[in-house]
Amino acid sequence: MRIPFLTITLSCVVSVALGQAKWELTLAAGGWMYMGDLAPQRLPVLKETQPGAGLLLRHRLASTLSLRGSFLSGGLRGADDNIQNDDIREVRLIRFQSRLVETGLLMEWEPWAARRYPSRFQFRKIISPYVFAGGAWYANARTMDFTGMPTEGLWGQIRKDQASEYPKQGFTIPFGAGVHFDVSKRSMLSIELATRPVMHDYLDGVSYAGNPKRNDWYAFAGVHYSLRLTPRDRDNDHIPDRYDRCPTLPGVLSAMGCPDADGDGLEDLEDMCPKQPGPRAANGCPDADGDMIPDHVDDCPLQSGPSELNGCPDADDDGIADKDDRCPEQAGPPIYKGCPDVDADGIPDPDDACPEEAGVPEKSGCPYRDSDSDGIYDDFDECPDQPGLPALKGCPDTDGDGIADRDDRCPILAGSSALFGCPVISEEDKKMLLAARWGVEFETGSAVLKPKSAAVLDQIAVLMEKYPVHHLHISGHTDNVGKPDKNLILSNNRAKSCMAYLLKRNIAPERLHTQGYGHTRPIASNKTPQGRSRNRRVEFDLILPPE
Repeated sequence: MRIPFLTITLSCVVSVALGQAKWELTLAAGGWMYMGDLAPQRLPVLKETQPGAGLLLRHRLASTLSLRGSFLSGGLRGADDNIQNDDIREVRLIRFQSRLVETGLLMEWEPWAARRYPSRFQFRKIISPYVFAGGAWYANARTMDFTGMPTEGLWGQIRKDQASEYPKQGFTIPFGAGVHFDVSKRSMLSIELATRPVMHDYLDGVSYAGNPKRNDWYAFAGVHYSLRLTPRDRDNDHIPDRYDRCPTLPGVLSAMGCPDADGDGLEDLEDMCPKQPGPRAANGCPDADGDMIPDHVDDCPLQSGPSELNGCPDADDDGIADKDDRCPEQAGPPIYKGCPDVDADGIPDPDDACPEEAGVPEKSGCPYRDSDSDGIYDDFDECPDQPGLPALKGCPDTDGDGIADRDDRCPILAGSSALFGCPVISEEDKKMLLAARWGVEFETGSAVLKPKSAAVLDQIAVLMEKYPVHHLHISGHTDNVGKPDKNLILSNNRAKSCMAYLLKRNIAPERLHTQGYGHTRPIASNKTPQGRSRNRRVEFDLILPPE
């Protein structure tokens, strides 16, 4: 086992080595180009390009910024033959060549270089442009050729140039741009072009004979091949051998260079689960719930729990794991599988219909109750909210007629079971109602009651009070004299006149019902005056209302 701070220390020590290489050695090859008085329009002439080569040493200060030193050598060449201007060629025909050596120090900016190293342990080939600029010191050995000069022309200026002491060395400012092409993690190809202004006009030996107000320039275009100088790393795992505990086996930094198949920072030889990532505290085995108990010995691998419960949680702290606890949110004893028994009746609360009242098992934990205190338990009492009689299954019988109030349509009047608890109409009352059919009289051909009818209707009103539950059906009848439709209307109006009188005697309107039948229900022959007189009547019937 290795303590974490050793890994942290190693990370700090080798961070430079694990990132991009800090030093690069470069071989440069290309061509030197001259731009001056002996070049057309001050542009280089490709056919006059001279070979050159050199060495560069680059030091990366940051991912995008480098400092590089260079040593380059080659030659320059120019001639009036290349100038397509007859006026100049008639008076001047000079050639020159020189050997050039240059050493410089430049800053290089590669804006997209960071893409080359997406992470400390990863390298990616990229194509990356760059620009550079700096300072350089050069030495120039020049040779002039005047053999083609005309006899006349610019000899005066030529001699003046020859008499001048030209600088054989000097300072210049190289600047340019290029593109890097990664070949591998350790090598790179580059193409670049850089120009240099010279601080005088004697690079080509021509000034007075040319344009003394414009200094000469030269450029170098070439191909570079660079080797990145990285520490030895035999297993190519990006960890230098001197820091790698397993230098011949590819590994990772977190495992000090040794193999770590599951990437959990614990090398495979010390990892109890080398193919499954896990924390060091769990010996490298997975611990999904973070309770420091490896999943393969954790009874609840997805839920954090104490070791005494094999990694399972116990939300109510009753010593019973939630997976085995019937009441995981409420503490309870093992005898009830973790559930409480608040009323202590021996029935756990989930099974107790009355968890806060002690009860009996046969009532699922509830006690026997007698809500109306009639001596009959509610379980057997069909009227548990009203005191009643055992013979009526606990229901009351207010009128004492042996019919329970709930089944009695006249609960405050003793009656007959045949009439659903309502009283039987006496024979005397029946006779009175029968006699009333002819006792109520009307004015001829109208529905106006005669004064003597009031006594009969008063008796009926008294009878309605005697039988308060009953309703009264009043039906009007006529003889067959006259038109049937008029008789029907008359019979209906006469029945309503009787109802109007009873309403004045404070009989409830819902207890009164009327119907006119005209001459359709005779009780005697309409062929005799006596028969027609009997048929002109109003009948009164006491009836029980519908339930």
